[in-house]
Amino acid sequence: MTNITINLVKILRYRTGLGIIECKNALIKSKGDIELAIDYLRKTGIKNFLKITKKDSKEGIIISGISRNNKYGIIIELNCETDFVAKNKYFKNFCYEIINTSLSKKIDNIKSIRDILKYKNKDIINKLGENIKINRFNFLKGNYICSYIHNEKIGVLLCANKYHNILKKIAMHIAASFPKYIDIKDIPNKVLKHEYNIQLEIAIKSGKSKEISKKIVTGRMKKFSENISLVNQHFIFNPKIIVKEILKENDIFIKKFIYMKVNQNN
Repeated sequence: MTNITINLVKILRYRTGLGIIECKNALIKSKGDIELAIDYLRKTGIKNFLKITKKDSKEGIIISGISRNNKYGIIIELNCETDFVAKNKYFKNFCYEIINTSLSKKIDNIKSIRDILKYKNKDIINKLGENIKINRFNFLKGNYICSYIHNEKIGVLLCANKYHNILKKIAMHIAASFPKYIDIKDIPNKVLKHEYNIQLEIAIKSGKSKEISKKIVTGRMKKFSENISLVNQHFIFNPKIIVKEILKENDIFIKKFIYMKVNQNN
């Protein structure tokens, strides 16, 4: 029988992050060969992997990355089951590996990055014992990309026509105010119609006539449209002005933005 030393177990634990018993059993099965033991753990871990991936992953972090020339940016949501694992260094390292791989290979879709890192994904699942998945992946290309991450729970990636130091504050504003569109003209008609019908019904049920209700709804729709469009929101750093004014003052044009929040439903 092969002598499984404490040192061998330590090495395997260091390389896999697994417990003493799992590592010792794997070394016994592989007759003390570290590489064979790792292969054994990966093969036997498939069953556990399948069980784990059925569990809900509602915790996690949002991370972004931007190319050196600031013309390409990536933002991802990596999910796990518990906040404890979301703070784990192996989990975070995997997240940064996703970002770095995506940037270096200029990947622009979630399927590609999942395929490239599928074995690393399985390894981290086996290491941490939770269902870990790349839940969302998005990217922006343009003249200048800026990002802001708040406590790794909310993230914003935005594309502007040029660099300006105010862009970081614009990204922070988006994180705090969560606009859904850049301007009123970008709001789809079906969204406006849906909200209009709701507001009209509310007004009529309050006892107002149809004509008066329509006037009330017109005012409410103006406020609704302004509240969900970035450039018409009051700037959080100076509520006396709207975002449109600060952008115009600095000759900035926001082409697109992406907002992400951990376990966001919409």
